[in-house]
Formats: sequence, structure tokens, C-alpha cells
Amino acid sequence: DPTSAQPTFTADLAGMYVVTLTVNDGFVDSAPSNVTVVALTVQDALTDTLEDALDVVNGLDEESFEKSKRRKKLAKKINVVLDKIEKGKYTQAYDTLVHDILPKTDGCAWGGAPDADDWITDCEAQDALYPLLLDAMLLLELLI
Repeated sequence: DPTSAQPTFTADLAGMYVVTLTVNDGFVDSAPSNVTVVALTVQDALTDTLEDALDVVNGLDEESFEKSKRRKKLAKKINVVLDKIEKGKYTQAYDTLVHDILPKTDGCAWGGAPDADDWITDCEAQDALYPLLLDAMLLLELLI
């Protein structure tokens, strides 16, 4: 609706869209202002989110982990979820994320401090990763 004070845009296909706004005060048009909107499929958004989570895990200091090799194992678990998504096994990916990965990263979010199950023992590190994993969980729920 071009007369709306709060216009909306809903993409029906993934892709890049350019939206142009031109304001008219009744006498003259303003210079157009453009914004590019990127619309992703749920699967693409999910993959991007998990790749961001993987970047966070790989960027953490070794001291952020409970034991050595936990970073490598956590990254491998995220890669397993990505592989399941690529194969369309969304329920299996969801189960791995919710029952295997999230419990290893949720102590600070739920209790303010790492809990006994957490592989990441630094709340700042958990705070960087946990929201991405929750976003991935919500996106997976849309695909199941």
C-alpha cells in the first residue's frame, strides 16, 4: 500500500530485492532512497545461523572449554547437524541440537553460571553461542 505510514514487504521467493522510497510533500518528490532486502529460505537461514555458531565455537579460546578437545567435538556435533539438514533429516537434526548440543551450552542462560553438563565454562562465550543455537532450534521447528 503506497499510502501506508508503515509499509511492509513480504517476499514470496528467496532473493535480493531493492525497495525504493520516494516522499512527496504535495509539491515535489524527494530524492529516492533505496534499501536492499535479502530474503532467505528457512533452510538457508538455518544453515547460515549454524555456520555462525561454528565460527563462534572455532573462535573461542581453549580456556573457555571444560576439557581439551571439547571445541573440536562441539564443532563436529554442529557439523553433524548441518549434514542432517543438507540431507533433509530435519527431525534428526533437531533432536541432536536440542538433546545433545544445547544442554552443553545452557548453564549461563538458565542459571547464571555454567552447570555440570556444560562444555563451555565461560558465560561470555556461552552468551555468544547459545542465542545462535536457539535461533537454529526455532528455524528447525519451522521445517519439521
